[in-house]
Amino acid sequence: MEKKLVKCAVYSFIVGLVLMIIFVPRTTAYENGMGMYTTVTMPYADYFFMIVRYALIFASICVLVLFTVEVNKRREQPDPFLRFLVQWVIEPIQSFFVGFFGVIVVGCFCVIVIAILDWLIF
Repeated sequence: MEKKLVKCAVYSFIVGLVLMIIFVPRTTAYENGMGMYTTVTMPYADYFFMIVRYALIFASICVLVLFTVEVNKRREQPDPFLRFLVQWVIEPIQSFFVGFFGVIVVGCFCVIVIAILDWLIF
């Protein structure tokens, strides 16, 4: 179980880091009272520490979820609350993310194929 937890921590940290780099912007636009916008760019050091902090939070949550699932599997008579938590909360969220990432992968593959075909044709 320890190897699974360490693997989960490492992989979820890497995935969290990649997701945060993709989805967390470095610049923020603020609207002042007259309808004009001011753009503020965060320094790289602050941005890096913010990204790492979010990735660590994501990895910690993933490890706690895996630990809960593994403890529930190892018990002969599972705790009713843990069984409820796994069946009604964790498994639907897990299936949602698997489906979401499946659609993202298929979409990226289609975009790459279309770009290659467009490049070859024109």
